[in-house]
Amino acid sequence: MQKITFFLVLIISFLSSVPLFAQWLKFEQVGVSFKIKNAGINVDGRFGNAKGSGKFDEKDLSKSYFIGVVEPHSVQTGIKMRDKHLKEKAEFFDVQKFPSIEMKSVKIELESTQQYRVTWDLTMKGITLRFKSIMTAVQENGKLILQTTLKLNRKEWKVGGNSITMSDVVSVQLRAVMTK
Repeated sequence: MQKITFFLVLIISFLSSVPLFAQWLKFEQVGVSFKIKNAGINVDGRFGNAKGSGKFDEKDLSKSYFIGVVEPHSVQTGIKMRDKHLKEKAEFFDVQKFPSIEMKSVKIELESTQQYRVTWDLTMKGITLRFKSIMTAVQENGKLILQTTLKLNRKEWKVGGNSITMSDVVSVQLRAVMTK
């Protein structure tokens, strides 16, 4: 009887020390929205077609990675004429020539509880640039909610030309939901 009790205590101790959600493998939802000032007014928008893939292993971040793809033809700002301009013009997304925007994590490091410093490569209009952001990862109802905000200089990717009325910095919000 003592051996069985000891064995059960050992198993329970082991199971309680292993995180229940150590590995996340599937993106259930991906959202990409943005905000930029144009002529002093905030313009909000989003991309309707955004997909993600990857793996998040809290126990071994070196095995973790994220890949996101946005189809810029799905841009929505609430004004159809502006959306058409953003999609078709060479100084903006030029979707005929550049049908996707891709973002890949290069490195993921623990910053603090539920916060990670992620190094990204973002390719837009054929230009790949590296930058970092702080991503939060919070477990809710058996799912992992990932969120980060990026401050990007649109001119580095040759988006928007040399407009004097449009801000150089665009704020991009990423939100993804992962499951095991």
